[in-house]
Amino acid sequence: MSENTSAAGGFIHPSPVPGQEAIEDVLHDCIAGVTRLCGNLVRPRWQEEAPRVPKAGVSWCAFGITNYDPLNFPVAEHSGEGEGHDILTDHENLTVLISFYGPGPVDQARQLRRSLHISQNRKILRKNGLAFVKAGAIVPVPEQVALQWRARVDITLTFQLVTSQIYAALNLKQMSGTLVSEQPQDGSRPGASAPFGCQACSRACWR
Repeated sequence: MSENTSAAGGFIHPSPVPGQEAIEDVLHDCIAGVTRLCGNLVRPRWQEEAPRVPKAGVSWCAFGITNYDPLNFPVAEHSGEGEGHDILTDHENLTVLISFYGPGPVDQARQLRRSLHISQNRKILRKNGLAFVKAGAIVPVPEQVALQWRARVDITLTFQLVTSQIYAALNLKQMSGTLVSEQPQDGSRPGASAPFGCQACSRACWR
């Protein structure tokens, strides 16, 4: 039995879920596949060691997750299988900013937006707990690089991420005490109490 369970008391740690890099890998493969850009030309927006910017005339894009918006509240369900555990299912909306550079950036952004409405193109997302929600406006934002203007357009996509984590909250096998319900806030009627376990036994050997 793992030491990190409800039986040990204290905090219970969850099972691991895909982190930011794993999510970015899925988004990278989806963008590259839909736009037909080479994988090395679909780049995370923020990198510790940024690669050299492609030359003018080369189509490429940069993407990054700019917001994680939780859809409160996560759903916690208990499974009695085996020794028991809790399953916490969480939903988040991810905002992804994608910038296209080079020839025809508006066309690239349009192709990405439209192609994500095709079910087969979303297969890679579904396999990894992601769902395409919506696309924002395509916004031209040309950049000046080395005294030269380069075409750039931005598009914001929203995805919903579903993750499930397991917490080792074990099955309750036996307990003793008195169960007391809370009194309603409006004070309409008092809460109820009921003994259970040893306290419910008429032998009262626990006294």
